[in-house]
Formats: sequence, C-alpha cells, structure tokens
Amino acid sequence: MNKASKIEPTVAVIVPTCTIQGYNKLHKTIESLLQQSRKANEIIVVANGNRELGNKLKIDYRHRDNIRIMIITEFLGAGGARNKGIKASNADIIAFTDDDCTPDSKWIEKLVEIYRTRDAIAAGGKVLPVWLANKPSFLPEELYWLVGVTHEKIFADAVIEVRNTFGSNMSFKKDILQSVGYFSERLGFKGAGNFMYPIGGEEQDIGLRIIHKYGKGIIYNPEAIVYHDVPAPKAKVVPLIKRAFYFGVAKTLILRMDPFKNNMDTEKSYLVRILTDFIPGHIGDIFRGPAHFAAVKKLAFLLMVVMVIGLGFIYGYAIAK
Repeated sequence: MNKASKIEPTVAVIVPTCTIQGYNKLHKTIESLLQQSRKANEIIVVANGNRELGNKLKIDYRHRDNIRIMIITEFLGAGGARNKGIKASNADIIAFTDDDCTPDSKWIEKLVEIYRTRDAIAAGGKVLPVWLANKPSFLPEELYWLVGVTHEKIFADAVIEVRNTFGSNMSFKKDILQSVGYFSERLGFKGAGNFMYPIGGEEQDIGLRIIHKYGKGIIYNPEAIVYHDVPAPKAKVVPLIKRAFYFGVAKTLILRMDPFKNNMDTEKSYLVRILTDFIPGHIGDIFRGPAHFAAVKKLAFLLMVVMVIGLGFIYGYAIAK
C-alpha cells in the first residue's frame, strides 16, 4: 500500500464490548459504522466475557453479512478482546473504536486516506467529547485525556506523526500488528470481581514497539473524527483521580516491559508544558477575567492529578514483578 498503489485496501473495524447495560450505545456505534462513506469490509464486535450480550448481538445482526460477532466467555480486558478480533480478521487495515463512541461518517475514509498519501503503517484521529451532563467546571482542557478525549493543547490540529492515539480512534496495518506482537494483555482495563482497574497504557506500549522496530509512529489525522460519550459519573473527581493513579501505575509497567530510553519522552514533554505553560496560565486566569473560582478549581485539580500520577508511578514500582 505505497503511494503509487492503486489496490484498494480492505478494512476491518473491531469494537470490544462487555456490558449489556450499554447496548443502546453499542447499537449506535454499529449503526454509525454501517453508514460510513467508505464501507468497512468487516465489522467485528467482540463480546468480552458476556455470552448473553454476544447472543443478543448475533440475533439482532444476523442479516448483516459484514458484521461478525465474537463471544469470549472469559473477560480478557480491552487488549485481549482486540487481539481476538485481529486474529479473526483477514483485512489489510485493522481499525478500532469503542462501544460508547460514534465515528463520523467519513472516519474510515479519512484513515484510509492517510495510508495512501503518507505511506503510513498506522493512523489515528481526533476524539471529541459528547458531554452527557454539564462539562465539569474543575476539569482543565489539558486533562481531557482522563476521559479519553483529544484536545488541541495536547495534539496539534494538523496531520502529524505521534507515538499513539486513543484506543477509540486508531488503526494499523495488520502485518505490522503481527510483527510487533499485538496488544499487551498485562495493560488496559482489568477486572477483579465487580471492580475495574483502569490501568491503561496498551496504546502507548504498542506505539513504542512500532517506533522501535520501524522507526516511525502513528500518523494523526484531525479529520478522522470519533465522538465519545462522557457520562456524568465518568467525569466526577473520584473516578478521574483513580484513572490518574492507574495511569502512573501503567507508566511503571511500560518502563519494565520496554527498557528503551525514549519511552517516556511524550510524558516528559507534557510535564514540561504543565510546569511552564498550563500552571502559569491558570494562575493568570485567577487574576484576570470573571471566572476566578473556576480557575482556582482547575489549577487545584491539575496539581492534584500530577501528584496522584506520581504516587501511582511509585506504587507501580513497589508492586511490579
């Protein structure tokens, strides 16, 4: 699939899902994939540890030839579910989104365009929020990544090469995934009884492995857009702090799994921006404009998140084997 190639690549979209309570959102996700300007050759929905959900999907989509329902009886986490879908697909390009997302109608088209025009081995795009309740006033935009949303303070609004994009909007050539070894099942969301550990980090890990092996990363296209539902419980202080803590834990695990020296370059650059740009910016907002209290809350929450990530990093070193 180089620049001169006229062969149209085949595309599969993999959607991991695990709860029947979110079925209406999942149905919206699938319908948005069926309405793409550039059709997917395969839509693989992986019912992760939920046979009831898988059986319902098989009944509801039994007349759709390009939709495949896979049922995994044991919950494997997002990485494990994605790996099952990758191995089941014969497509040239494997794209991923989540069951609480609605891809824009040109999403697949804009991803495939990057493979044609940039000789890419992986491509991703922008994730925009759909706030299902009021946007939290304490959450600064540079921390939107805590709810899985892109913001221009982190990603430039231009086609650029990055280490990784969000798991809800990423794609890879299948042979690249086969070459670097699929997603790590040590990372991602982990279950223990009814509790979910949002460790995350599987996108960063696979992005690093691709860079180390091929010398280039994922091409980010801001025109490849996915809309991500953000419900009120997900945007409250406690879940966000928990997410930040396990983000720190994930960094420790990645360092132990991948000892290359540049595996934290993105995080180091982000920390520098926090210290030199974001914190001074919020301090300035406290003393100018009408929203003084909102600026204080954003600054306080930003400082708290930085501290909690550090604690998670230290905790990860204490427990990692």
